[in-house]
Amino acid sequence: QVKVRGFRVELDEIELALSQLPAVHQVAVIDAAANHNSARLFAFVTLHGEHNDSAQQLQQQLGQHLPEHMLPRLRIVPQLPLLASGKIDRQNLSQQAQQWMQQGQTAPPRNDLEALLCQLWAEVLGLEQVGVDDDFFAMGGHSLAAVKLASRLQKLLSSPITVNAVFNAPTVATFAQLIEHELALSPLVDLTALAGIKGQAPLLETAPNLFCFHPSTGHVHDYRSTAEHLPQWQLWGLQAHDSALLNQSDDLQQLARHYVQHIRQQQAHGPYHLLGWSLGGLVAIAAAAELEQAGESVSFLGIVDSQRHGQSMQQDNDTEALHALLDEAMEQLDDNSKARMASLDAHQREQLVQQLSNCEPQQRSQHLSTWAQDLGLELAHENWQQLNQRLLQDQKIQHMIEHFQTPKIQVAPHIWWASDTLERFTENLQADHWQNLGSAPRRLSTIQAQHLDILQQASWQQQLQDDLNSLQHTDTPQLNDGAA
Repeated sequence: QVKVRGFRVELDEIELALSQLPAVHQVAVIDAAANHNSARLFAFVTLHGEHNDSAQQLQQQLGQHLPEHMLPRLRIVPQLPLLASGKIDRQNLSQQAQQWMQQGQTAPPRNDLEALLCQLWAEVLGLEQVGVDDDFFAMGGHSLAAVKLASRLQKLLSSPITVNAVFNAPTVATFAQLIEHELALSPLVDLTALAGIKGQAPLLETAPNLFCFHPSTGHVHDYRSTAEHLPQWQLWGLQAHDSALLNQSDDLQQLARHYVQHIRQQQAHGPYHLLGWSLGGLVAIAAAAELEQAGESVSFLGIVDSQRHGQSMQQDNDTEALHALLDEAMEQLDDNSKARMASLDAHQREQLVQQLSNCEPQQRSQHLSTWAQDLGLELAHENWQQLNQRLLQDQKIQHMIEHFQTPKIQVAPHIWWASDTLERFTENLQADHWQNLGSAPRRLSTIQAQHLDILQQASWQQQLQDDLNSLQHTDTPQLNDGAA
C-alpha cells in the first residue's frame, strides 16, 4: 500500500484493473518514488500477440475504471524481467523507472520549437528530460495533465491549443508538426512564464512589457535569465518558430513590421520598451522606427552587442567568407570526420574553396554538403539536409544585415558591448558605431563578456534592471485590446 496525493492506494488493485483490459497479457505496477512521502506509480505491461494498442489507448481505457490519482505512468514492453525463481524482477523494473524519470529514451530536439516543447513535456510530467518521440501518455500523462499542458502551451505560444490537440499529437515530434502545419503561431513567447520563477508573486496586469527580439538563431531562450532578474516586468520574446519567417522576409525592416503588428496586439499603445541582442538589436531598432512613425512613444531601446554590418567587418573579401562557411560546416562533424578533414592538405582545402567560389551564393551550402557526403563525412547532431537549410538561413540573414539601412529614431538607445567583441573588432566598433541613429546613446557600456554569454553576466543584468526601473512612466500601457 502506498500514498498518492493523500490517498492510500493498493498496487494490486491497479494491476487487477490493467490485467482485465483486453489487450494486456502481463502487468507489473511499482512505486518508483525516491522517498515515501508521495508515490510515483509505474506500470509495465506486455500485450497479447494479436493486439497493438498504444499506451495512450490503454491509459484512456484504464481511466474508465480507476480514479485519476490511481493512474500510473505506463510503458509497453516486449517482456517483463524475471528472477531465477520465475517471479517478476521488480527491482529491475524500479531501476528502469528511475532511469525513465531522469530522461526520455528517444531522440533529442532537432530545432527550437521541439526544444521548447520538450521542456514543457518534461515540466508537466515531472521529468528531467523528454525525447521528441516520447509519448505524453506513455510517460505518465493523464487527462488532468493534458489539460495543464494545453494551458501552458496556449499561454507560451500565444495561440489557442485544445486538450484534443494533445490527445491527437501526444509526442513532441507530432505536436511540432501539428503546430507548423495547422496552427498560426504568434511570434510572441511569454518569457516570464517560461522562466517559471518559483515563489514569485503574480504580476499585476499593469506591469510594463519588455519586448525582446531574437538573434539570428530565431529563438529567444537566451533571454530566460533576463526574465528571472526582472520580476516586476512582463517579458515577451519575439521568436521565429521556424525558418520560414526569416526566409520569407526580404529585409530586417519587413521582419520588424511583422513583429510590430503582434506587439501592438499585445500592447496597443506606448510607451514601448524594446530590447535586442545580436541580430535582435537591429530588428529592435527597425521596430522602434516603425512604432515612432505610427505616432507611438518608445521610452526604452536596449541594443546588446549588435553590429551594424555583421560578419562583413571581419571578412574583407569573398574568399574569407567562404573559409568561414567551410569552418562553420566542418565544426558540426563528428569526431572521426573532423579527424579526416584535418588530414586534408592546404591544396585540397583551397580546391574546395575555389569550387565554392564558382557557385552562386545560394548554391554553396548545398555543394559543400554534397562534397562532404561524397567523402563519407558524418555530422554529430544533424543530418545534411538540416545543416544545409541552416547554412542557407545564415546566408540570408547575413545578406539582410549587410543591407540594413539604419533608420532615424527619437528614443535615445542604451547600448552595451561585450569586451571580447570590442577587442576583436577595434577598428570598426568605435563609440560612434550607432551615431547615425539620430539620438545620442543614453547609456554606452562595456561588459566583461563574450558575445554569446553577455546576457548571462550579472553586471549587465544589474545595469538593465537599474535602467528600466529608473524610467518614468507617464502613460499606462493598454494591454491586450488591439491597436487603434
